[in-house]
Amino acid sequence: MEEPLSEQPAFDDLQILEDVSDLRVEEGPANSIIVHLKGAVYENASAVWAFPFTDRRHWIQVRDSEEKPIGLISDIHDVERASRDVLQRSLERRYFLPKIQRVHSTREEFGLLTVDADTDRGRISFTINNPRENIHWVGQTRILFVDPEENRYEIPDVEALDAKSRALIANVV
Repeated sequence: MEEPLSEQPAFDDLQILEDVSDLRVEEGPANSIIVHLKGAVYENASAVWAFPFTDRRHWIQVRDSEEKPIGLISDIHDVERASRDVLQRSLERRYFLPKIQRVHSTREEFGLLTVDADTDRGRISFTINNPRENIHWVGQTRILFVDPEENRYEIPDVEALDAKSRALIANVV
């Protein structure tokens, strides 16, 4: 369960963009974005969720081509529609998060867990190194798996899975 954002987080070296009226964002090459802000143009830029990861609306950090912060957007809905759409597509590509709907099999050997599952993006097989450190319970029923390439796979509600899938997951978490 997401916790409400109660106050502005403390960011020591980040400039919060108080006025985003002149911010323009457009698609760039190779999954990058182009940011226009206060007369400056930042090519090959990127956007990341800064805090918390589960809050898809607030605290979006915009970075230049060297991953240095340009600024922090406190609320994506303050950005004009076309730029907001580009930012959201960029974030969705960066944080690809398939939702596991059914588990076909799990196999654990030599500290590696292999999961074969159906997701909302199709069937996939992925491996988790050191499952104790890369399987995270988020609340009481949500599970997040992180593979060696930092891809994430989510079970939004383990109790909503079919009985076989629940049993397979219970054996590995």
